[in-house]
Amino acid sequence: MNSVRRRASILALALLSLALVAPPDAAAQRERRPAATEIDLADLDAHVGFVSDGAVFVDQRSPKRSLTKDEREVDRVALLDGAIARAKAEGRLVLWYVPRIVENELRGAQMYRAPILDLYCRQVFFCDADVDSILATRFVPVRCTVDEALAAKYELRPLDVIEPMFLVLDGDGNVLERIDRVRSFDPLWFAEWLRSAANAHQPASGSDDPVVLAERGEWERALELTTADDDAGHLARARLLYLLRRPDEALAELDAIGRQRGEANTLRGRILVAQGRYADAKAPLMAAASARDPEAGYLLAHVLLASGDEAGAQRRFAFVAQNFPETLAGKRALANVHLGRDELPAGAAFCGYENLEYLPAAAYAPGAHDTSWRGEPVDSDTMRRRGVHFLLRMQRDNGGFTDARYAYWPDSSITPNTWMAVTALASCALLEHRDVDPDAVDAALLRAEAYMFDPARLNRGSNEDVYADAYRLEYLVRRAEQDPDTAKLQERRMRDIVAAAQSRQESSGFFAHEYPNAFCTGAMLEALLMARRAGVPVPEGVLGRGADALESARTTEGAFVYGGAAQGGGGSVKDAAGRMPLCEAVLLQLGRGDRARLDFALDNYWATMPRMEKVRRNDFHSDGELAGFFFFHDLYHTSQAIRLLPDEVRAGHAKKLLEVLRAVPEFDGSFVDSHEFGKSYGTAMALLVLANVR
Repeated sequence: MNSVRRRASILALALLSLALVAPPDAAAQRERRPAATEIDLADLDAHVGFVSDGAVFVDQRSPKRSLTKDEREVDRVALLDGAIARAKAEGRLVLWYVPRIVENELRGAQMYRAPILDLYCRQVFFCDADVDSILATRFVPVRCTVDEALAAKYELRPLDVIEPMFLVLDGDGNVLERIDRVRSFDPLWFAEWLRSAANAHQPASGSDDPVVLAERGEWERALELTTADDDAGHLARARLLYLLRRPDEALAELDAIGRQRGEANTLRGRILVAQGRYADAKAPLMAAASARDPEAGYLLAHVLLASGDEAGAQRRFAFVAQNFPETLAGKRALANVHLGRDELPAGAAFCGYENLEYLPAAAYAPGAHDTSWRGEPVDSDTMRRRGVHFLLRMQRDNGGFTDARYAYWPDSSITPNTWMAVTALASCALLEHRDVDPDAVDAALLRAEAYMFDPARLNRGSNEDVYADAYRLEYLVRRAEQDPDTAKLQERRMRDIVAAAQSRQESSGFFAHEYPNAFCTGAMLEALLMARRAGVPVPEGVLGRGADALESARTTEGAFVYGGAAQGGGGSVKDAAGRMPLCEAVLLQLGRGDRARLDFALDNYWATMPRMEKVRRNDFHSDGELAGFFFFHDLYHTSQAIRLLPDEVRAGHAKKLLEVLRAVPEFDGSFVDSHEFGKSYGTAMALLVLANVR
């Protein structure tokens, strides 16, 4: 069977299965489906023509962190030197794409599921027409792992740099530009970064052909030379104006075209999507998609996804992938219907990592080093508005916030409870910032509550059960406080969760997410204390045993061990820095702690913050026990802990928390630590910290 027929047959089967993008809820666990790993994405970016070292890293439960024997024998220094020599001979630059770093110090252990991010790069960046044309005309593209030889030669070591990484080199091998820690994937932003680097380090082409200039990314000069004498001229100018982020002028050019069809409708839809005008974009994209324009079909799928129609978006992606497999749009769509090892769509769209809207102007300024916000520090109100609108876009048609891909421990049976916890956090955040858009938030919360309190959405007895309950309990407390008319309903729900928590507490007093530990025990006890303050009975035995467990985990140096009870010794206050404020705050509320211990925990937290921020966008324990997936967990629970302090002391810690938030947004307004937990999680946590410190 040829590749096109194979894709068609697989996609046809996928369309028959609602499980493709539906959450693997507990009700679905009885009918486990195999991951569609037979769909081959290896040639997704083959059109780029990379000079490649041939190393292959695939997302899997047991991650490949080292090179194979054959892969180790590749002389990567020689490979890169050859590309540099070729670039010099051809008057080009080198774009060196680094999907994986495997050198001798951390040996690849800095990242666990880097192949997920590699796929997002290949799908969103390298399957974009503008990126492709700039690469083809101005760069020698290289895809090459950083091994020990390259790490030593170019001084590229984790944790100073983290994959995925892109470097621009000149014909003498000098590094001119570098971005790493890419956690937001925006094709226009990447095209702008590429063309800015090329324009800064190469002479202008001197061509007077606007088509040639446009392909090279010399968009301003191309626009100067493009006349609007006919429909083709208006269309060409509109496209250049779109690329230069002048959407109103671009739409005016399209308005001058006599009959809107084909490319004009697709471009109109793309511009409207870039402006965030999804409802307005639907009609022109429908018209163009009906005329079998693959790009229009791909954009239409995004419009449907933004409106909450996840099933409709999936059908559109599948149609484009099946019917236009050799186009760039077809390749991008294929990644969104391919199932990864975690049984979730492998592409960037469904998890909110693909951005098609215009970014704030500061994001496009030269000199980017990663995908963090680069303008003036963001004020609280702007963070609130951006965060709320991002979350509203991320809610799916089942009411949940289901973009987390944290699913391998022990398998994807963990996913329902993870999604439940994230949905509860997102709901808490929307409730706390309801004033940003009351009508939209109220509608979102109604849908979210239907998701949160549907027992079929849980997988009782599996990992993350404790966080699903703890954060739903926090939501119910907030809901009852802000909406007294529903207080009785929320109280009944709280009683049910308290009873469930009591039944799952271990004899040691610990709660467990994957294993018994202090940090999830602290989170559960904090939620139980909130419920008790709201008037819900909580058995004293549950709280007392929990306090016993936390005390048993505390070392002589004041650290809390990673799992279970401490076995003597001083422990590492660096490794425990994130969980110490939470644990000490809970013990203080239960009469088992004191202010001095809490103050010590907070001082240690701030002393360790630079190291915690350094690993924030990693998905593994990259610095001892410090890991990216703890960053927002610890930041949020620390913001809860400071509420126990006197106002004058609390204010100082609140200011520091706010400074952290202002330093870490992504340029699209979202927040993220480990990419596995996702942007809904990170953004919700950031909004909750903001609510606690304002």
